[in-house]
Amino acid sequence: MNSFKNYFNLRTLMLLVLASALSFGTVSCKGKKEAQQKAIAHQQKVNKAKKTLNNLLADNTKSSAELERELNKLKALNLDEQDVTDLIKRVEDKIEKKRAEEEKLINAKKIDEEAKLALNEQLDLNFAEIISASNSKKFSVANQKIEETINLFTSKDAVVLIIVYKDNVDVDYDEPTTIEKYLNYLKDQKSYNKKVETFKLAPSGKIEELELNNK
Repeated sequence: MNSFKNYFNLRTLMLLVLASALSFGTVSCKGKKEAQQKAIAHQQKVNKAKKTLNNLLADNTKSSAELERELNKLKALNLDEQDVTDLIKRVEDKIEKKRAEEEKLINAKKIDEEAKLALNEQLDLNFAEIISASNSKKFSVANQKIEETINLFTSKDAVVLIIVYKDNVDVDYDEPTTIEKYLNYLKDQKSYNKKVETFKLAPSGKIEELELNNK
């Protein structure tokens, strides 16, 4: 009886050991599968990040702010891969360089606008001085101011356009004239009721076309 009991206990023990081994093997296989899936998912993220980073390096249409926003999204993934880290550094260098170029353009535009504003004010001042000298019968002074003003233009034949009508879409002009003729007209009329609307500069920095509008 004891022998049978011992045999039964031994057989039960062996079955338990076998069940445990099978269970451990199943858990082990499941763990390996999950690890493989995580590794594949991670590699897919890395590949996608590398592709996006290379696209950012090749893209010359985005501003530095746009590039930085895209880069920050990728950096938030915290992908600890040397290839990704190297590409991030290259994009950061590109952003820094592009930002410097943008600031340079902004400064150049600001200087250009200030120069145009100064020239605009100079023209209005010259016109007013021609009128003032003509009213005082100081025609030699008026003629000198006319010559000084013409020197601001590409030539005495530079076009002057006088706006007679303007809305958001259409602009109508009086018959075109030249700067020399217009300045002599001011001297004769002794009146100036216009203002400088805009002008076009030649590569030389002198005015090649002037638009005037009513005050």
